[in-house]
Amino acid sequence: MKQELHLTMNGVISESMKAKGADYRLIYGVSYPQLKTMALRYPKEASFARLLWNSNIREMMILATMLWPADSFKEETAEEWVRSIKQLELVEQVCLNLFASLPYASRKALGWISEEELFVRITGFTLIYRLCVKGTTWDEKQLEYIIKQAERSIDSASPLLVNAAILALRGLVRQDREQGEKVVQFFLNVGNERMTEVATLLKYEQELL
Repeated sequence: MKQELHLTMNGVISESMKAKGADYRLIYGVSYPQLKTMALRYPKEASFARLLWNSNIREMMILATMLWPADSFKEETAEEWVRSIKQLELVEQVCLNLFASLPYASRKALGWISEEELFVRITGFTLIYRLCVKGTTWDEKQLEYIIKQAERSIDSASPLLVNAAILALRGLVRQDREQGEKVVQFFLNVGNERMTEVATLLKYEQELL
């Protein structure tokens, strides 16, 4: 795998990512489509995927999210992974390729969005968005909880967390019109300028459907 990554590496992208602060031990600069094609040639096996994740090499960590079978991915491992993520692209890839397929995904997402650790919360909101795309439904209590946690996060000083919270809200709005109306109305009722801007953004999202 290292040989294949070396042959397909993109030095320009690698250097660009390093300059922007991507914190990996090694970056080959291989694109996501190339990695998806590579994943087809390797076994979907837990112990192999664990080795890749622990490498701290960008491409291998992304491939690990594609190669660990969801039916053998335990909750303890999910907790280990979510607390080791410090890159937004890893959040996006692990939620898309693995976390959204886990049978306990919604429970984990709801727990993570209330935690204090930044990337754990970002992962929770990103996972909620991915679950909305997949059609996961939320009861009234869960919906209220997500909205409240999103409101708290939108007041954060971290643009990454703000964007993740809004992404989750966009997922809720896109998923169901009645549910979307509740989300929009909540932020309108808060009454401050920032939350009104969020409501306007979400209302526009509804109009695009």
